[in-house]
Amino acid sequence: MAKEGARLKIYCDIPKLDQWTGGFREGELVVLTAETGTGKSLLGAQIRARACRDGYHALFCSAEMSASHLASRELATTSGINPIRMRRDDLLSKEDYDALTEAASHQCKKCRILDGELDLSRIRRAARKMKGRGGLDLLILDYDELIEAEGKTEFEQQRVIARAAKSLAKELHCVVILVSQLRKTTTGENAGKSTLQRLYGNAAKQKSASYIILADRPYVRELEGDEKEAELQLLKSRDGKTGRIKAIFNIRSLRFEEDRAATDDSLWHCPWSRLSEKTHDS
Repeated sequence: MAKEGARLKIYCDIPKLDQWTGGFREGELVVLTAETGTGKSLLGAQIRARACRDGYHALFCSAEMSASHLASRELATTSGINPIRMRRDDLLSKEDYDALTEAASHQCKKCRILDGELDLSRIRRAARKMKGRGGLDLLILDYDELIEAEGKTEFEQQRVIARAAKSLAKELHCVVILVSQLRKTTTGENAGKSTLQRLYGNAAKQKSASYIILADRPYVRELEGDEKEAELQLLKSRDGKTGRIKAIFNIRSLRFEEDRAATDDSLWHCPWSRLSEKTHDS
């Protein structure tokens, strides 16, 4: 169980990744990154759903999608209905409606979504209010480029956001997940390269994070191949191993799942100290 012992443990619902991290703890900042369209927001929602099942509750701050969109997508996952059908009422059968009604009846009343225009002040107020009511264990910021913060340049703003995210994790004794973009690359030898230098924006994100997880789907980059093929790369881990995990992107449930057919325990290990020598602001 996630609540064994005195400390908070937030899992990704991906067995090998959870084994490597041991679960995220209070005061930790976790950066989720991926190229546009890969599913970084979906991975954040997946972590929130697992935390909720374990009795931990989240504030999901989304500057990109509305609360109703996020809620309907989660309903589709919970009910087992293809998300595309959710956008077409004429395709839903009575059985579909029954499944949606059943899923809605079990939705968490404690987890919250903060949408619309987001700035750090609004996020802090909402997070502190939820914590004061005894129900905040996980704060998800989706995503950093869309959150307003002080700073003359975008990179200065991202530095402020990264430091604020870490500060909130410590202040509120919760886990903070910061969703972030990857820098664009051309196709070829650099495409899909596993390096912290591809993390977009200010190096403060690399320095402040306890964990950095990169989600990769070759199909999204190349628009060919197996749409379900995926890989999760643990690029930074302050207390454990780093490496690649073969995964599957379930296009029906919109979830990342471990590829249990993969035999390699780890494809590589990369000491954080070696990677950090070359970190810089983009």
